[in-house]
Parts: sequence; structure tokens; C-alpha cells
Amino acid sequence: MSKQYLCLDIGGTNTRIGVVSDGLGVTASAIESTPALARDGIGAGLQGLVASWAARVGAIDGVAVGVPATVDAACRTVLQAPNVTGLSGLALADLLDEVVDAAVLVEKDVNLLVLSDIHDLGIDPQTSVAGVYFGTGVGNALVLGGRVWHGAHGVAGELGHVPQLGRSERCGCGNVGCLECFGGGHHLASVMGQRYPETPIGQAFVRHADAPELQELLDAMAIAVATEANILDPQEVIVGGGLPLMEGFDREGFVERVRGFLRKPYPAQTLSLHYSRQGQLSGLIGGALRLARG
Repeated sequence: MSKQYLCLDIGGTNTRIGVVSDGLGVTASAIESTPALARDGIGAGLQGLVASWAARVGAIDGVAVGVPATVDAACRTVLQAPNVTGLSGLALADLLDEVVDAAVLVEKDVNLLVLSDIHDLGIDPQTSVAGVYFGTGVGNALVLGGRVWHGAHGVAGELGHVPQLGRSERCGCGNVGCLECFGGGHHLASVMGQRYPETPIGQAFVRHADAPELQELLDAMAIAVATEANILDPQEVIVGGGLPLMEGFDREGFVERVRGFLRKPYPAQTLSLHYSRQGQLSGLIGGALRLARG
């Protein structure tokens, strides 16, 4: 008998929810405002949302929730979520256990996204994969032998929070000089606002790709990918997020930039780098894959 999963992808602005079959078809989905869900407390809002969908759908075989946050190793409690008020420290799986009769897991959102990408790109799910996602910040996910690597405390893959020598920018995590302070979309928005206010941010790489500030951004991004590859020597690397999807982003040039920072001869000669083709439902599909694998 086929299974169906209830999957959520929580973002700072919107929360997507949907029903995904074990064949990875999304049979129903919707988008809710995250601030609206949090109006009376994000925990209560998510409880109500999941309860209403569970009642409408009927029997479900698992619930997966992707959050823009660090999560404990048991995949039950959100540790730190700087962009969603009220999520930090929330025992979210326990709350959802109260309203559904199914296993509940909570995962860092990019951990689910990388599982979806591995499936979509036809990568062997049993190989070693590093996913680096450049959005507002720098997301990172590691899959070893087909399983997400969580680390001892659940916070493996925080590449965006590797401190950089000589930098003084204050990060949303509370530390100083984190890589994502100058290698992510928040930094790009700051650069564009200060240096090129007449240019829409979506045209940044079309109009100003050669500007020193954007070249520095691309170097920081490439160093992040190369650092991961030099340390882990994965068989596959996936690069995604909003920045590489922007018009004018030189994908071939970025790969060569990454290769310039890689250790020679390996992994430089063997790097297999893919670009994510992520869609709006990728986080939901990744949640179903995660539940199916246990």
C-alpha cells in the first residue's frame, strides 16, 4: 500500500505545506504566511496548521518539517532560528505529536533540499554529497552513504558560520566574521544598496559583474565551496540557492573559480559540481525522501 506524508517547509516569509506520496508526487500543497502563523506563537500556529491538514487528508504516515535553523541530533527540537521569531528552543516535534498520530521529524531545511536535489539530478544516493546553498546566508548539507550527517549535536554543516580572519562583521548568529556575512545574499543586498542603488538587485550580475565588490562576493562563495571539498573530498558537490539562479551569474566561470581554490591534484581534477534545479516544492519532496529513509 502506498504511503503519504505531510511535509512543511518553513521560511522567514512563507511556509509551504503539502502532501507527498511515497512515489514523490505532491498531491496537494499551499502557502501560508509565516508571520501570520506566528501571530499567537509559532508553535500554536504550526500545531493548528498541521492539525487541520491531518484532519482533511486522513491517514498520514509521517510528518517532516524543514526549518531555516539548527536542529538537535534527534531531529526534534529547534536550537537556533535567527530569522523566524519564536522557533529558537522550540520542541516542535513534541508539539506536533499532540495533533497527529504519526512519526514527526524536524530537519534543517537544506538537509531536505539536498535530498531532493540528489534525486532530481540522478546522483547515486549512496555516494558522498556536499550541498552548498547561497541564499540570504550560506546553507550547507552533508550526505554520506545516503544519510544526512548531523554531527554529534545536530549542527554539522554550518559552513556559513566558519569565522574568517580579520573580519569584523556581526553575524545574525551572534558571532563576528562569519563567512555568510560577506558570502551571501544579505551582503549582496547591502553592497547594491550602498554602491549601486539605481540597480535592481536582480540585475546585479548583469550590470556589475566586474565590480570589485561583486568579485569579492564570488571569491567568498568559491572559497566556501572549495573549503568544503578540500576538507571532505566528496564525490559530488551541489551548488544552489537564489544567488546562482540570478540572471547574469556566470556558472561556468564560478566552477573555474572554485577549481582555482581546490587542492591539487585532488580534489581539483575530479570535482563533480552540479547546480541545483530547485523548485518551489523541493523542500516538501526532500521531506518525503527523509521520512522514507528513516
